[in-house]
Amino acid sequence: MESAIIDLIYNAKLPVWEQDYETEEYKKAEKEFNTKCEKLHNLLNKEQREAFDDLFLVSGRLINAAGEDRFKKGFTMGLRLGLEVFGGKRKNKK
Repeated sequence: MESAIIDLIYNAKLPVWEQDYETEEYKKAEKEFNTKCEKLHNLLNKEQREAFDDLFLVSGRLINAAGEDRFKKGFTMGLRLGLEVFGGKRKNKK
């Protein structure tokens, strides 16, 4: 029997962060980002590269925290919508 999606998420059998990004838009943006980072990195001295690398790591944590927050809020809204439509009292019944 196939597991429910909520079970897969809860048990980390379908972790969002391990999914591949397959869109052409993503691949194009990733290639451009990597090219520009490498170009900038090559223009910097050692101290500047270290500062850039530190900033890059902090920005990654910031992006991850924002993504996690959006996921949680979206998941909560989806559950609330499901409850309203399928399991709870519906407002404005006509």
